[in-house]
Amino acid sequence: MSNAAPQLGPSVRFTLTVKSGPDSGRSYQLLPPKVTIGRDPGNHIPLKDPRVSRNQMAVEFRPDRIVAIDLSSRRNVLINGKASPETPLKDGDLIAIGESELVFRIEVVAPRTAQLQMVSAPAPHQHHGELQLERSHRPGGLGPHVDPRRSAPSPRRSVKNSEGAKKFRFYLILIIVAAGVVYMLQGPSAPPKKEPGLRTSEEIEAEIRSSEERQVVLSKQREFKSEAERARYEEAQTHYMQGFRDFQKENYSRAMRSFETARAIDPGHEMAKRYYTLATRRRDEFVERHLIEGRRYKEKNMYSRCVAAIDKALKTLGEMSEQNLKVKEAKVLRDECEALMKARF
Repeated sequence: MSNAAPQLGPSVRFTLTVKSGPDSGRSYQLLPPKVTIGRDPGNHIPLKDPRVSRNQMAVEFRPDRIVAIDLSSRRNVLINGKASPETPLKDGDLIAIGESELVFRIEVVAPRTAQLQMVSAPAPHQHHGELQLERSHRPGGLGPHVDPRRSAPSPRRSVKNSEGAKKFRFYLILIIVAAGVVYMLQGPSAPPKKEPGLRTSEEIEAEIRSSEERQVVLSKQREFKSEAERARYEEAQTHYMQGFRDFQKENYSRAMRSFETARAIDPGHEMAKRYYTLATRRRDEFVERHLIEGRRYKEKNMYSRCVAAIDKALKTLGEMSEQNLKVKEAKVLRDECEALMKARF
């Protein structure tokens, strides 16, 4: 009776192990099509490192490769010490984010084999042969004589069959492992996400109208103690809506001024408070993104593009003091790129 077919487990495993940082020692298995990493608990791999962004990076499985994607514009993801928006990953790559270091591993796991031990009686002719052989060696042997060469199995043939079975099993496992790797790498990838901020003017206007409608509802729900308070709210509302329009057009510094004016006129204007905080965050992210672009252009000797990217950051920083650390950083980088550009000609 033949042995049961082998049961095969997973053939390839992708893991991230935290080498250093608050989560040191933890290891995570990565599953296609995409794994997100960051400080936010909603990520597939949440990290406790305070220097890591809420949504720091993602590992995406594509048909031809596995890539690490930098999702944060404030803090770089370094792969083997180098920063890039997208980096193909290979076994042993070191990923540095915040104060944490993670090691990417590709492990080929040998499939598990399980064989059912079948208990059965020997074949009739073998049993008969062994019985006859045993009798022939008794004193005054009973029954006809049996040639031992015919009843005993050939040791040489058994060894050859065993070696052939081992080779067949090895090549079968090898084929299954290769098929598993190909299937995993060619599996369905996540649908491309729309880049934030890339919206049409119609979408922006629709959001502005929606905000105006919400404000009308809130004003009706709010109880004013006097007509003077209502008048202050309406004046603050005018500044808020102007700030909201600027916010949608990524004019964050000007939007912040409008929100701040609305809050000064009406301290109880909750939407102005909320969007002032959000505009501050978006401004900082916008500035950091263009500073990163400037550095990358500088590394590629594309100095005119470096200057253009830094000019966008400085324009967004607006009227901030020249003593501000971010303003200083932007100006130093711009001056360096401009000097390198002039030295070229």
